[in-house]
Amino acid sequence: MLKNVILSPSAVILNEVKNLSVLSLRRDSSIAALSQNDVKSALFLIVLFVAAPILCWADMAAADAAYERADFYSAQKEYRILAEKGNAEAQNKLGHMYRYGLGVAQDYTEALKWFRKSAAQHHHPAEVNLGFMYGGGLGVPQSYEEQMRWIRHAAEEGDARAQYYLGVTLLEDRRVARRAVEATEWIRRAAKQGLGEAQYELGRMYAKGQGVAHDAYNAYFWLYLSSLHGQRPGALLKSLSKKMATEQVSRALTAAKKWKPVAQKQGRL
Repeated sequence: MLKNVILSPSAVILNEVKNLSVLSLRRDSSIAALSQNDVKSALFLIVLFVAAPILCWADMAAADAAYERADFYSAQKEYRILAEKGNAEAQNKLGHMYRYGLGVAQDYTEALKWFRKSAAQHHHPAEVNLGFMYGGGLGVPQSYEEQMRWIRHAAEEGDARAQYYLGVTLLEDRRVARRAVEATEWIRRAAKQGLGEAQYELGRMYAKGQGVAHDAYNAYFWLYLSSLHGQRPGALLKSLSKKMATEQVSRALTAAKKWKPVAQKQGRL
């Protein structure tokens, strides 16, 4: 079934290109003078450039589907085909397979190779993964400076997950200088983009008064919002509601339900 899904769009495109070419040949005598081989070559290039993204998407979907059903061997084969063609997303995912030994023998050197290829194309997840490789000293000398450099670069380019990781690292990691204000702002940026983990962390920070002044309203607002994005803040929400006025809880709920994610500008804080 997958083969038909992949090939069908190309067949449709080829048919449409042929139809357009016939009309064009009738109208333009100079084109009509082209040899049959010239026309075939032109058609091939058109189909190649139009159909290639569709085929690539279908292959990525097949690889992702294999990964989701834990068929890691098939997944890494599909990712490898795309990675070797220069697909940054596939390169990062293949690096992940090597990092954890999924479908392949665990190999940090190979993981680093693919993460670097992907990061060279400014693929943010790969930059974050590369940062974690340095942080853990996996296949490279451990370097927290390099860890922060790679993650910060992705964060400054607007990647929400990188912003969240950067904020948490600044806030909690004893191996780097703690900068609570900066940490909070990176987590806030990620939360405003709709990342559930960042929304939960920001709500928890307001609830505990960690990095920010204690604020029950904002704590409830962000924690409830995180529950709409895959998190489970039930215990914290229950605890907060016992200390808040009913009107205050109601306002926080109303605001959360009306909330919309905001795209963050790139750049440093």
